[in-house]
Amino acid sequence: MKKRILMIALMGIVAISAAGCGSTSEQSSAPSEATSEQTSDDQTTAPSESESPSVDITQQTGTHDASTKQNTYAEDLNTATSVEKGKTDTISGTYTLDGVEGVKYAFKDDKAYLIEEGSYTLSDGSIELEYGTNDRTTYQIVETDAGFNLIYDSNFLPLVYMEGDDGLTGTEPFSGIYGIPGAQGFVFTSDGKVSVITTHSDFKVDKSTVTFATGSYDWRVDNGKIILSTNGTDVMTLVPSK
Repeated sequence: MKKRILMIALMGIVAISAAGCGSTSEQSSAPSEATSEQTSDDQTTAPSESESPSVDITQQTGTHDASTKQNTYAEDLNTATSVEKGKTDTISGTYTLDGVEGVKYAFKDDKAYLIEEGSYTLSDGSIELEYGTNDRTTYQIVETDAGFNLIYDSNFLPLVYMEGDDGLTGTEPFSGIYGIPGAQGFVFTSDGKVSVITTHSDFKVDKSTVTFATGSYDWRVDNGKIILSTNGTDVMTLVPSK
């Protein structure tokens, strides 16, 4: 079973608990912020429905109204995936996690982006979902006023419909966007792929420290890779990539 990351850049305010996961490892985990302001999980165990942010989107299909919602998930994903290859004289550009597939970090200006790639399969009333270091898991789909709760065991993803096709009502791949308010966005595409994007606007770096997702870490270069550490313990290895 794959091990999960204590994601530096996951929700920023909510600790989420992933279904079907194992423990974390040093190389494949982002440091916890005060045990990590969010653990590597993208599911929340609280059974209450999330309140969606108010906003302004014109495109809306399916059963949920997105006319009062706004999001920048697609824009952030496009920006993050177009960032140049990572550097080693500073932290800037795109990096993969050493030894981990499906996860990238992109750093540009004052923003840090976490991109988790995966796939999904829909069937009547359920979805098989896999992304980043999250094992392929079958979630039951429960509709809410704002979108859908994806439920596995006692954990769930409270997804709010944002724009595009409201496709979680069907059984075929679709192109649409859902989000967890104040946290990551799920960008589904009609080829059965999903990209999960999380954006933080607190990125800062100097010659020896880096700050993002409310955490501050020491960094150094070792054999062309960037090592992040805290209190003398290595917590993440970034590999320059595109």
